[in-house]
Amino acid sequence: MDSFYIYMILLLVIYFKKILSYYLDTSTSAQNLTCQSLTKVYRSPTTGTPRVMEFKINTAYGYNKLLYTLDLHVEKSFNSKLSFIESGKIIQEYEGTSYSFFSGNLCSFASLKTFIHFTSTTQMNEQQATLLIKIDSATTFWIKNLKIYAERCSQHCKICSDSSSCLECLPDFELNSIRQCICKEQFLTYFQGQCITQCPVNYIFDGFTCIQYAQLINLLYDDTASKFTLQPDYNTTQRVCQTTLGGKFVAGLFIQNEAIEYKINQPVGTATNILLEAEIYVLNYITNMQQRLSIKLNNNVIGHYLIIENGNFMNIQIVGAAKQHSCSIIGFTSCIKFIVLLNVENISDLSLISISINLPLEIKDISWALSYIKVNAITPLPIICPLKNYKNECVDKCPIHTRTSGNECISILNDYKFAKILRIEFTDRFAIKQNLDFDDPCDQITYFYHACYFYQNQYILGGEAIWQSKQLRIVNTMIQAHYKIKLFFKAILIDPINSDQTIIVSVDNQKYTLNMNSPNSYCFSSVATPGCIIQEDLGQTNPDYLINFEQEFDHSASQLEIFLYCNTKSPSITYCGLYDLVILLANCPPNCKLCSSDSICLQPESNIQVFYDCPSEGYFYSEGSCKTCQKFCKTCNSQTNCVACQDNYFQYGNICICKMNSKQAEITDCMSDNCHPSCSICQNQINLNTVSPYIKLNQLCAYCDHNEHKVLNINVCECFQGYYMDRSFIPSICQRCKETCKTCSDENTCITCFPDQNRLYYNYNCQCIDGYFETGFNPICIKCTTLCKSCLYKEDRCIKCYTEQYRILSKENTCVCQNGYYDNKADVCLKCSNNCNSCSDYSICTSCDELQFRVLNSQIKQCVCQEGYYDNNDLTCLPCYYTCSRCNNSNLISQCTLCPKTRQKSANNLDFFECKCRKGYFDNGYLECLSCHHVINPPNIHQCYSFCGDQIVQWNEECDDGNQVSRDGCDQCFIQNNNCIDNICLKCQYNQCLQCIDGYYINHDFACIQCSEECQTCESQQNNCIKCRFSNSNTEECLTCSQEHGFTNIDNQCLSICGDGIRTFQEFCDDGNLLNGDGCNQFCNIEDGYVCEVECLKINYIEILLQEDRLDNIYDSKRTIKLKFNQEIKISTNSSITSFVQITSNTPHLILTNISITDNSEFENGYYNIALDLDLELDSSAISPSINVIIQNHTLITNQQNQSFKTNRASIELIDFIKQDQIVIQNTKNLTQMSSYFLYILLGLAILAMIFGGLDIFWNLLDTLQLICYLKYFNITYPFNLQYYFTIFGFAEFDFIKTYFDFEYLITKYVDTPESDHKFYQEGYSTVFLLNIISVIIVFITTTTTFIIIKIVLYFLHKATKDFCEDIIMMETKQISIFTFLFYKLTNSCQKYFLKIICEFKSALIRTFMASAYDLNLAIFLQFKDLNFQNHILKLSSISALITFFLEIYFIYLCFQLMNKDLATLKLKETQQNYGSLFEGLKLVQNHFHHYFNLFVVIKKATFMAILVFLYDTPCLQISLVSILNLSQALLFLYNKPLEDQNELIKQIICELILWMSVMLILVYGFNEQTNILDSHQISNIGWMIIGFLSLILFLQLIIDCKQHFQFLDQKYQLFKRLRVWYNYYFQNNNNQSSLNTEHSQFSIVFNQRARQQTSAAKIQTQSNQVIQRRIISFKLS
Repeated sequence: MDSFYIYMILLLVIYFKKILSYYLDTSTSAQNLTCQSLTKVYRSPTTGTPRVMEFKINTAYGYNKLLYTLDLHVEKSFNSKLSFIESGKIIQEYEGTSYSFFSGNLCSFASLKTFIHFTSTTQMNEQQATLLIKIDSATTFWIKNLKIYAERCSQHCKICSDSSSCLECLPDFELNSIRQCICKEQFLTYFQGQCITQCPVNYIFDGFTCIQYAQLINLLYDDTASKFTLQPDYNTTQRVCQTTLGGKFVAGLFIQNEAIEYKINQPVGTATNILLEAEIYVLNYITNMQQRLSIKLNNNVIGHYLIIENGNFMNIQIVGAAKQHSCSIIGFTSCIKFIVLLNVENISDLSLISISINLPLEIKDISWALSYIKVNAITPLPIICPLKNYKNECVDKCPIHTRTSGNECISILNDYKFAKILRIEFTDRFAIKQNLDFDDPCDQITYFYHACYFYQNQYILGGEAIWQSKQLRIVNTMIQAHYKIKLFFKAILIDPINSDQTIIVSVDNQKYTLNMNSPNSYCFSSVATPGCIIQEDLGQTNPDYLINFEQEFDHSASQLEIFLYCNTKSPSITYCGLYDLVILLANCPPNCKLCSSDSICLQPESNIQVFYDCPSEGYFYSEGSCKTCQKFCKTCNSQTNCVACQDNYFQYGNICICKMNSKQAEITDCMSDNCHPSCSICQNQINLNTVSPYIKLNQLCAYCDHNEHKVLNINVCECFQGYYMDRSFIPSICQRCKETCKTCSDENTCITCFPDQNRLYYNYNCQCIDGYFETGFNPICIKCTTLCKSCLYKEDRCIKCYTEQYRILSKENTCVCQNGYYDNKADVCLKCSNNCNSCSDYSICTSCDELQFRVLNSQIKQCVCQEGYYDNNDLTCLPCYYTCSRCNNSNLISQCTLCPKTRQKSANNLDFFECKCRKGYFDNGYLECLSCHHVINPPNIHQCYSFCGDQIVQWNEECDDGNQVSRDGCDQCFIQNNNCIDNICLKCQYNQCLQCIDGYYINHDFACIQCSEECQTCESQQNNCIKCRFSNSNTEECLTCSQEHGFTNIDNQCLSICGDGIRTFQEFCDDGNLLNGDGCNQFCNIEDGYVCEVECLKINYIEILLQEDRLDNIYDSKRTIKLKFNQEIKISTNSSITSFVQITSNTPHLILTNISITDNSEFENGYYNIALDLDLELDSSAISPSINVIIQNHTLITNQQNQSFKTNRASIELIDFIKQDQIVIQNTKNLTQMSSYFLYILLGLAILAMIFGGLDIFWNLLDTLQLICYLKYFNITYPFNLQYYFTIFGFAEFDFIKTYFDFEYLITKYVDTPESDHKFYQEGYSTVFLLNIISVIIVFITTTTTFIIIKIVLYFLHKATKDFCEDIIMMETKQISIFTFLFYKLTNSCQKYFLKIICEFKSALIRTFMASAYDLNLAIFLQFKDLNFQNHILKLSSISALITFFLEIYFIYLCFQLMNKDLATLKLKETQQNYGSLFEGLKLVQNHFHHYFNLFVVIKKATFMAILVFLYDTPCLQISLVSILNLSQALLFLYNKPLEDQNELIKQIICELILWMSVMLILVYGFNEQTNILDSHQISNIGWMIIGFLSLILFLQLIIDCKQHFQFLDQKYQLFKRLRVWYNYYFQNNNNQSSLNTEHSQFSIVFNQRARQQTSAAKIQTQSNQVIQRRIISFKLS
């Protein structure tokens, strides 16, 4: 997309670098010869030496290169030097020997002629220059055709260093930032040759020039900052933005992505050009950033202006803006002011204008303001050119490759459909006031001749004395495939005498001769000549002739040779000239190697399609070829003018707008692929291969959704402050930072902190500043007490103290005075006495300094010298003799005043003594003596030597009686029951120990008992520790330092053993190994993603699962989203889960309405199994609308691991929503209702048929309706009108039964049933056969139950009528009510009808099977598509489907066997009763093919369902095969005529053909989904056609079925007719009684069988001479 900006920049550069060339006028005092030539001929002086001719050149200003061309004529050759002097400087010299003269004529005398041209690089910065032409001899010369061309500086430049570097401009102009001359600031623009301050009347400035208009309407003008509405950014506020800049009241200041909006009231229905002008300030701009100014019309980005750095000339530049310059405003470091002008054509519905600049978020000083805005609607006038119009541009004359038609220039490329100009030769490459290439002009046109000729301001091939009796050959090779060429040129015959002087043109043996009499020729002469125009000629005597040649030639070879022969019949004075030669090819169609025309290809390229016309999309035809439209154009009429946009764009005015992001097509890729992951909506793709320096100009994101906490920053989306971009999602989502982070890079890494939270950034975290602490509930750090430099959990629980207060941290986490200082209730501690290590007052010590060898005397609260030291009135105590605990201020051995516990006094009666080792100890040179217990086998001279039994009581003996008797009081040298053991008991009295050493306690027997191993000292009991060996720092309890408890003693420190499976207080976990990756690492720390209690478990975060209800469709605005969690959860509050759910839309401009949440959650064992239905309604059409679901306060929701969500949001894309017009909806409902009436009437006729008979007429109707109903299962998207129409046929599916009974629940309780394809699933079908077959089974059960009920009813009716008849016969004469008789008659008829039904039970079951064949086969094939033998239930279902399918095949086989029997068998009553439904309505003739027709229908139904199910994923093939089925059945009806009823046959043929046409139209939908060739209007129209066809089927069914049914009733109506006749007769007779024996007696008819029985009985009784009186029964009328 950066190419758009590159193009704009390069366009400016190219425009300003364009080299402008002009023809300069000259004047001279030299003599002008007015001979026959109309061209001025100047003669030099005829006397003197040298001979000089002077010319004045009118250069005006600003030329840096001149090209001189002239014809030099002399009477004879010369060898003198020819010099050209320009303003006193020799610019060119020729020696006489360097000339190439040839013969010529000049003013009726012979001359020698040469052509001279050269270039001067002298810069012409003066208004007039002088040119001297000098010959250094007495030679007279003539100058003809003097032409001077100038390469001009850039436009309006007065002085320049080269064509692109201007140094000084003309008056009224000034240099801009890129050194080009533009009108000064006080001027508006350059128009009609001058700088103007305002456009003329009926003209308006469009940003480039003044354009004329027919009508102008002002839509908006605001220069007081009073009419706009501010649209703030996500973190800015709605405020009054008005300020003063440079004394002007402006709208602003605006920051970040703030925008301003203006509401516009454009006249309705008026399409005009919108011209917007606005003046804008940008303040405090930073030069190393690229920003964009965007202008939106009706929320479509139309104007896009790039603000870039331009380091060469000024700080910044606004590409495309006008009048941009720096400004100086107090309070701002930098300022630039510019005007933007936007011209948008063909706008008719402008209602809103928005302006914004996406400034960087992190720099708050950058802002912008709007000075004024003006919006006009104009109607421009059409372009009217004074001379010629070429492609809507005014030109002086038409180009060489065009023809003139009026004032229009028409390209010759339009002569053929596929045309190409092969060659243009001998034309003027130096046209006046055109770009010049200062190469040798003569070399460009002389071809193989060594001279060129100037005529009519251009050079021609040949000319006088140049081309005569010579042939010119033009060869072109490797020509594109073609079938014709057309040759154009202008030929001149110079001084022809008669028509014998010719120019012969030859192409492939096709010759044309041109002479003075040729068509399209005219003569001209410098003098008045009859029949000739006055024009400078090239010859001397006769008029010249100009011939315009244009001729078509048949040609197809790859090489073209053209021969031009100047045939002057030598000797002659006639010459030839030629110019403006053009060769035009009539090419073959693309991909054709050989053709005879543009529509007939004789030899195409191999395997490539030949295109005879331009493709309908993406191309347009112009000047003989198909040219590509812009990539976003669907159709266009030029490279820059779109007629219709591509499908992913829409047209706004004459501009294509991307549907996805509402951006103008030129500035967006309009693709979501390869989008920057941060974007909510993409503008441009990421091009990783781009090496362009303008890559930063490429805006990647078009829209950043605030609902996703995203905001646009320069060209990508960034997260709101307090959020970070989580790139593990695609697209990336913004996640909430920790509450303590102002900004962060991930969940745990802060970048900046909130200063108002009393936090400071350190090591990627926001830590409380010194003197503040975390509460754990509030992100704001709370101030510690004044004594704590930092604290934890509470304000007085210090973890760091102020050293300047002379305080240190205590074990109780308080800041206490450090050693040598005491607390006087102030923050700063005061110094103690020097002898005190700590004190409570200056002289009251509480501890002493060990380095001074002092200890505290608790009595006097002073520090005295410790044991073994004495005070010498110095800070540090001096040591006594090493054996003394205390001494008499001397280090002598005899000056001890106290002995250590292992020593004793040398004398008890002395104040000063020596200290000797106690018994059992020996002296090793230290204060304390060593125990003899550690000495093994000491020598006998050693103090610790001992031997029991030598009668000498030694150190470890209590007694030694010299024997081993145990009961003599001394046993083993120990006194029996002695509790006073020297090395354990420190103090003993009367054989009772009063004090034990550490590690022992005194029991009740006054003996020393060892403490438990965790106790250093204990009391009363072994485990009653007074002092611990090691303590638990968490509980302050004694710690057993053993491996059994998970510890080991290393260097007198009790350390935990990691990996032993015993978790100690020093370990966070211990899983019994030192492996990483199992939750507990090698240092017994818990790894990320795990939680460890008894064992380490991987954290199972709660995840949000979203699923759209598969029953939703694209035309329904109401959608349902099913929300579940991946596990059971508990909620820490009493609130419902619905209060935590927030629903937003990620799709721009889409609003969600009527949001409701249905809670279907289940609660069990303290946990919820969440199941929510999120019901919402969409307000407008949307493509894949994206819905965002957020769980608020998600930390209150936890799982069984007490974990919450890793991310508390999830998104889902719903199926498209297409909002329908109310007119379409109403029309659809009306037509559907009309069709419903047809169905109701048909249903009523079917009910009548059930009562009066003839139901068989409606079976074919049911088949047709079922087929129509199942058309909705084609895998295509139907338009709304057709999809709604299909809903009226739902009753034809037997599956409607499932809507009243939820059978699926019975199976889904035990197994997850696989879902069927989408359309089947929407209608409630599963892939489980056992579920789908239930509706068919119910139909069969209903049929069977009906027969059982009929049989029971028949039994009771028969019994009732039998009793009635017997009573009437046997009773005496009695009158009966007519209503009783009619009831009896109706009952008798019902018996007959029911009896017939019971006899046809088998046939009815077969008919039921045939009627339900669609549903039966659908159930079978849905299971076949997903056979499953893993689960028991699904396995049973799969096997059942297989069995049913084979039973169906076997049944059809048996039916074929039956129908293959002879006609006599089929016509048997028993056969018709049992199997009549197989051939019901068919012609039973010798042709057995007729007999199989109903079986073919069953097979067709099964085939139809197989195609519908198995080809679901290939809809075009699916629909095509169904259409073949329909057409086949129609043809079968048409050619075989199997039906007996002619009306039924006609009905079926017409319905099948109409149904076939409907399916073919549905096939169009299938192809359209692959090609997208139809628009929504066309799709809807095809839907109306299909609805019309289907409604026609219903109407035809209604008409013909009514006719058939009435005919059937007419046959059955005789009974009712006779009854009516009898009834009338009865009422007309005066006698109230009527005998049953009359001919009108219906009763005799009813009982005719009983009458015959009575007659037979009478005859028998007569033979027996018994007389029986016959009874007369009369009716009694009430």
